[in-house]
Amino acid sequence: MNLTIATLQLAICSVESEIRKYELMTQDESATDEDIDEYGHYALDLSRALGELGQAYTEERKAYPEYPSFEDMLVKFKQNAAGAT
Repeated sequence: MNLTIATLQLAICSVESEIRKYELMTQDESATDEDIDEYGHYALDLSRALGELGQAYTEERKAYPEYPSFEDMLVKFKQNAAGAT
């Protein structure tokens, strides 16, 4: 099964958003050490998934060069997210 480039973009943005959320949760002073450890591990798992999605996106993008590179898409997403906070 092949995912469309648009589906990959949505998945990448969603995973990146979740990574940020869990990284922020590791900074929560009211969280237990166990919670912080769990949040950190989950953020790492999400980072690995993001890498796999990035590889799939880069491969699919060969047929759609008008789409931004994986790196450019992440930069733009992070800039938009920073502006929203």
